[in-house]
Amino acid sequence: MTSTVLAAAGLGPDEAPRVWVLVHEQPDGTWGAGGSVIRYADLVALARQGRGDA
Repeated sequence: MTSTVLAAAGLGPDEAPRVWVLVHEQPDGTWGAGGSVIRYADLVALARQGRGDA
């Protein structure tokens, strides 16, 4: 995560101590998009479609 944030901000690895990543577990079914509840299985299916997996 830190590498991604640094790259997006245009910062080098020496700036890594400035990036803090806080992880909060979310129970399944607590995500929403487009007015609908999105479950973990839905996200996995979408990710597989994006990679061309069946």
